[in-house]
Amino acid sequence: MSRYRIPFPLLWAIWVALVDFLPMVGGALAGIPTVLFALGHSLTAGIVTAAMFIAYQQIENHVLNPMIMSRTVNVNPLLVLVSVLVGTSVGSWLGGFFGSFVAALLSIPAAGPLQIIAKELWQATGPGGPLDDEPTAADYQAASDASNERAAKRRRGCAVTSRRPPITA
Repeated sequence: MSRYRIPFPLLWAIWVALVDFLPMVGGALAGIPTVLFALGHSLTAGIVTAAMFIAYQQIENHVLNPMIMSRTVNVNPLLVLVSVLVGTSVGSWLGGFFGSFVAALLSIPAAGPLQIIAKELWQATGPGGPLDDEPTAADYQAASDASNERAAKRRRGCAVTSRRPPITA
């Protein structure tokens, strides 16, 4: 056996898989004992294991979790990430570690209604919303000019052309 291989890798993989189901703290609970065991075996194995855990946790927490949560609750992944970060910060001000943990868990369900409210406000006041649908003076002038042009063609005896091509048999 190589001196860089960690003994009982299947056992450690099962440990990580089971403990990683715990939200927010699962990665640390899974990684710390595994890295310490690897460090006890050899320094290189411990460093490689720590680097792999850090990379895995970063990818899972900043890429995979927001995408999965966004599909589960139909919320934009960026909004999920921002809401968890804001919830954790606000919770830590209010209740320390436990407050940040609870706030992070509640932030994703809170992000859903926030997205709906933001979307409704955007549609109501943004470009193309109900306020932009009201005709302006230029719209009235253009309609009047088009109507006057059609009336002038009728008076001259010209046929008013249809927008559709004629039907041929």
